[in-house]
Order: sequence, then C-alpha cells, then structure tokens
Amino acid sequence: MTAGDEHDAPVTDDDPKVEQSDNPEEIRAQIEETRQELGETVEALAAKVDVKAQVKDKVKATKETVKDKADVAKTKASELASTTAGAVPEPARQAIDKAQQRARRRPAPFIGAAVAMLAALIARRRFKRRRAKH
Repeated sequence: MTAGDEHDAPVTDDDPKVEQSDNPEEIRAQIEETRQELGETVEALAAKVDVKAQVKDKVKATKETVKDKADVAKTKASELASTTAGAVPEPARQAIDKAQQRARRRPAPFIGAAVAMLAALIARRRFKRRRAKH
C-alpha cells in the first residue's frame, strides 16, 4: 500500500483509524471535523490549480524584487556620484544632479527602464544558450 492508497481506500467498520460511536454528539463532531478537513483540502487544491493567482503572485514578487534592486542601484549611484563629485566637470555634475532629482520625483520611468534592461539581459542570455545548444 502506497502513501496515496490510504486516502483512496474505503472506510470500513474494522478500520482502526475510525472510532465507532453510538453517541450522536460524537458523530456530529466527527462529521464537522471531516467537513473542515475536506474544506481545507479543497482550498489547497484550488490554490494549486489557480494559475491566474500564481501568475499574479509571481508578478508581485518580481515587481518587489525589481523595486528593491532599483533602490539599491539608486543608492549606489548616489554614493558613486558623491565620491566622484570632485572629478566630474561642473556641467556633467549638474546633469547628474538633474537626473537624480527626476528619479526621486518620478521613479516609475527609471524602474521601467531597469525592468526593460533586465528583461533584455535575460532574453539575450537565453538566446545565447539556445544558440550554443544547436
């Protein structure tokens, strides 16, 4: 008997897992417990086959990852800008400051650009791997 067989086997009077009772309250309690277990099982199965929800969760997780990476990149860019401030000519420094201000006011385009670059890098890597296999 395999692990899956125990759920498929019919319940019989001589099954040691089933306590027989003549008390109606105990029977009702067993029925309610079985209903709850069945409900939890159905919910778990429904979650496994709900592809739309899985995709939604994956998109949300990816967005959070991209936002975190964008924040890290922004921080590193700010650190780099401050450490190289003396080595950068004034017009370039003004352009950098202006770009940083835009990124702070409206980060969505910069996050979008980061996502696009990430997608392009992933696509390029997959293309190269596919070409290497053939």
